[in-house]
Amino acid sequence: ATATCALDAVESSAAEIVDVLAVVKAADDCREVVSTKLGGKQLYKRELSLVDRGLVEVRLALWGEAAKKDVDWPGTVILARQVKIQEYNGAKTLTALRSSKLVYPA
Repeated sequence: ATATCALDAVESSAAEIVDVLAVVKAADDCREVVSTKLGGKQLYKRELSLVDRGLVEVRLALWGEAAKKDVDWPGTVILARQVKIQEYNGAKTLTALRSSKLVYPA
């Protein structure tokens, strides 16, 4: 089982798989992006800004069907299971994988 990670620990962690419990502070609109890694395949992406009780903010990228879900994200408590810590433009971010699960009130 993966341990739940505080968002401040994300900043000091390497590329690993973690679970995080946080509140969605803001959500970008779902948009289509073209993946150069996947030979020009079109993907759906939405980024969420997550904040935990330590007031640390980290971005979480959702892909595919998870990105397309019409949820009133701001203020929603979310448990993001099995998400990957990555570095993008010098900042640590989280990205949902195919194996990731998002748990939140419906």
